[in-house]
Amino acid sequence: MKIRFIDFIRSAFVKRDEKFRQKLSIFLICLFISVIIWFTIKMSDEYDTVIEIPVTFTHLPKNKVLTFVSDSVLQVEIIEKGSNLFRMLYVEEIDPVSISLRFLPVYPKGGVYYGMITPALLLNEIEREQNMLGKIISISPDTIYLSFEPEKSRKVPVNANFDLSFEKQFMRYGAINFSPDCVTIKGPQAMVEGLDSVSLGEIRLEKLNQNYTGEKKFPSDSMTRLLSYNPDVVTYTVPVEKFTEAEMEVPVKLINNQGIKVKVFPDKVKVLYTIALKDYSKIEPGMFVAEADLSALDLAADGKIKIDLESFPINIRINKIVPEKVEFIIIK
Repeated sequence: MKIRFIDFIRSAFVKRDEKFRQKLSIFLICLFISVIIWFTIKMSDEYDTVIEIPVTFTHLPKNKVLTFVSDSVLQVEIIEKGSNLFRMLYVEEIDPVSISLRFLPVYPKGGVYYGMITPALLLNEIEREQNMLGKIISISPDTIYLSFEPEKSRKVPVNANFDLSFEKQFMRYGAINFSPDCVTIKGPQAMVEGLDSVSLGEIRLEKLNQNYTGEKKFPSDSMTRLLSYNPDVVTYTVPVEKFTEAEMEVPVKLINNQGIKVKVFPDKVKVLYTIALKDYSKIEPGMFVAEADLSALDLAADGKIKIDLESFPINIRINKIVPEKVEFIIIK
């Protein structure tokens, strides 16, 4: 259909004679003028319609947090010229009406403060802010109910839920750092007092092979929307290093023998561990202590005793002890 229409227009201007093309041009011009006249007439008429206007609040009562608003959007019925309605609905975005609570009376009850506003008393302010030239017929709801709670601020540490993946042989090297590591939160007293830390939410990073530094704002959800943060952006750094596998032969130390002479076989075990390449040369045998606790000796068992690592370098990850149990004999 689209191709046929294009072919028709092309044939009208190419294949027809000059007289036909002149008539078609006059028709199109007249049609365009008619549309303009019709649109102008419609825009000059008045219409009764309902528009939605968001509401914001300023100058809250001192040391109070707004925790509840019965309605945040006003349904305003107006009589307005079509041209003004067209401007308000399609050309300019409807800005929120800003309502000052500077002189709002509030009434305490059970640790919460209550107040109410009658939007009908704000007709002049709404007309001025929205640049309305027509007439407001009604505003719904007729009353907005508000509640406030005492405000408190507190400094708490920052954390996050990290989901990390690394390229082969790369791993996280040490703790993830936050800058700043503590922020000041401000909000309802009960909520602030119940928080020991604040979270940046989930941070997912994939295929890491070097240190990564990023920034994140605190998320806003139904639980945290009443909180403000200073600062509201935190920098985090994930330390990443290349790791390798290594092993160390460690002698077995006997403890709690209670005067019993015991000999274990083998008397040394291999500790298999993972370590960052940059720390590889720093590891020495004396940093490992492997123990066999003779107080846990069970002669009725399989004749073996479990080996535990009493100490090892903090910058390694133990993979395995070989063997995990050693044989023993009691020397009389």
